[in-house]
Amino acid sequence: MTIDELAVQGNKNKNLNSAERMYNNIFQIRKKIVRDSFIVDYNRHRNLLLVTINGVNFVDDSDSQSSNATWYSMYNTEGKIIWILDNNTSEINDLASIESIIKDKVKAIIIIDNKAKLKEQLKGLSNIIEVSQLKQAVEIAYKIAIKGETVMYSPASAKTQEDKKREEYAQIVYDL
Repeated sequence: MTIDELAVQGNKNKNLNSAERMYNNIFQIRKKIVRDSFIVDYNRHRNLLLVTINGVNFVDDSDSQSSNATWYSMYNTEGKIIWILDNNTSEINDLASIESIIKDKVKAIIIIDNKAKLKEQLKGLSNIIEVSQLKQAVEIAYKIAIKGETVMYSPASAKTQEDKKREEYAQIVYDL
């Protein structure tokens, strides 16, 4: 499978992919003052490492609002991933583009709220755990994660998550 087949096609996605590549190249700039001048605050919830507890990384990836962006975050994460999926919709629009990476890298998927259609889409790709609240999801993820693994909060949804949910995730993680 080529990288072109993995990437979601379309002008919007082409531009988003280009912007993501440019953003990541910024971090290769050596002078901190120059590098910081390029950083825009809207990407602060993209693959952001919040904290490492007992060797387990907790990542806020709540601005990954497409399956392509979630694929990119998973691809750039070392070790196994426990994926907390708090999706505003009942399905992931282009699940085919991330199936292989889920099979390879995701140890468990924790779905918040009962979303039967979403659960059916993900069936067979990884262990699926259903919970009713974000706090439960974080606590379970922490219990099943081992050193070197990552707990990733990423919706893979085109609908924007509320800032309240992002802040709630961060606060729950910091309270562990």
